[in-house]
Amino acid sequence: MPVLKTESRFPAGFAPEQLGQAAIRMLGVDETFNELGDAAPSGIAFALVSYLTSPLTLNSANQYVVFVPHGPIATAVVSYRWEIDQVVDIGLVAVPLLRSPSDEGVLEWTPSHTGEVLVTVRLMASTGQELGHVTMRQTVVPFSPLFESFVASLSETIARWKSEWRPSIDIGNATTTGELASDLYPYILSAVAQPIDGKPNPIPWQLLAGIAYREMFFSPKAGLGPFPPHKPNRSVELSWYRSYLNGTTFGRTIEWKVSDSSLGLCQMQPHTLATVALDPARNRPYTNFLEEDKLKQDRALQDAARFAAYLALPVELASTSSTCCVFRSPACGCATCICRS
Repeated sequence: MPVLKTESRFPAGFAPEQLGQAAIRMLGVDETFNELGDAAPSGIAFALVSYLTSPLTLNSANQYVVFVPHGPIATAVVSYRWEIDQVVDIGLVAVPLLRSPSDEGVLEWTPSHTGEVLVTVRLMASTGQELGHVTMRQTVVPFSPLFESFVASLSETIARWKSEWRPSIDIGNATTTGELASDLYPYILSAVAQPIDGKPNPIPWQLLAGIAYREMFFSPKAGLGPFPPHKPNRSVELSWYRSYLNGTTFGRTIEWKVSDSSLGLCQMQPHTLATVALDPARNRPYTNFLEEDKLKQDRALQDAARFAAYLALPVELASTSSTCCVFRSPACGCATCICRS
């Protein structure tokens, strides 16, 4: 399929390297860059972004997206070829780990081997001709043996507490603890290191870690959370948001997106943002505050109002706030972002 809207542009004000680890190809340049630097965004031919920055943790899922902002290339793309190779013998030999023709400009991959890997995406035309490719080099490392032992012990302790007290009690989750430590720990430290108005950031890292833990606990990266009927995992949510923003989602998932789901550390849902963010043209919020119907007597009206509020937002705010999956969007003012659209 052609490049979708969510992959045809970058979030307003962001360079590829601000969204995660990046590998960038510029127009007319036969070289790959890991950051845009002083170059103009208009010169980008396409860019591969990894949500998590190397080193990756063994057995921890990661997602990749290829952005194609250059119109002529984006129009010509009909499919993608994703390739992942293990580098051995000091970089002289590459062993194929994955070969995946796809209609999607996104890939989710869980590394099962440690060492250096090359992640490549090839843009393909309808004739089968390659329009271009970009390769990213990453390293996969094992989890700390000490921490693995801690997580295993924590799992046993939680299981014992639940069996002795109450099966449904929510007292912790070893998988969530592992994800927090293996995936998000460096981003949390980076976020609190960012000064605010030239002054030290007063937000303690423990607060960010606690909020991130809660989000990951109730909506894990993969698999099922503690309440499967209530909320899907984050991979599913991201897929729904992507489909929704590209106009390909219908039915029940629209209700999930607009009414129930939110992503990002601040948990700022788009329709909520519309009631607090100021429209500069009118110096007032984009829409009126939505009162919660605690008795759930007019769910259809609530959904319609939330959907209208979402549509009232400029596309830059709507797409960035709804798909920001780790820490920052211009709307919520946090730091360190990995966004899809």
